[in-house]
Amino acid sequence: MGRKAGVSPEETKADLLRAAATVFARSGYEGASIAEITAEAGTSSGPIYLHYGGKAELFVAMLRAHTDAELDAVLGRLDHHDVTSLLASLGSELARAPDDRGALMIEAIVAARRDPEAARLLAETFAERERLLAQLIERGQASGEVDERVSPDTVARFSMIVALGSVLIGSMDLAPTDPDEWSDLIGGVVRSLKAR
Repeated sequence: MGRKAGVSPEETKADLLRAAATVFARSGYEGASIAEITAEAGTSSGPIYLHYGGKAELFVAMLRAHTDAELDAVLGRLDHHDVTSLLASLGSELARAPDDRGALMIEAIVAARRDPEAARLLAETFAERERLLAQLIERGQASGEVDERVSPDTVARFSMIVALGSVLIGSMDLAPTDPDEWSDLIGGVVRSLKAR
């Protein structure tokens, strides 16, 4: 079954990347097979080897294509108008019952330990996300919403640590925390950032 009739190479690549994201999130990097990915994409293995050379290159390409969306799912979108509403919404999301949110991000972090290209890509992506969050905090300081004594870089790193840590904890079968208590804790953190 090679390339699907009437489908462009770009559409084939997009189908492969979508299928790879699904399979890697479901089966993990080690557990995913080319056969499983091609079955998910509805194609043969030929296009994978034509476009990517194999599973490792496909994984890195999939990370490039899906990391921003995964970070949006884990960390929240940075298109909020103010940092305190972003942090409050992120905090309420972190208290949700565990789901598959972030499964692909966990696989990417694990893969980064053994694949220098995946490590470089994640480091660049996380650094850029921290930079954008720090800029959002700086805008909050300029508008008088956020305490000027707060370090934007430190708050951005703290937010990344909490969000990524919640993904790891969410992947385990731990009892959930009380949502009201979690909201109170996050509310206290957000209030501590506000200008006095």
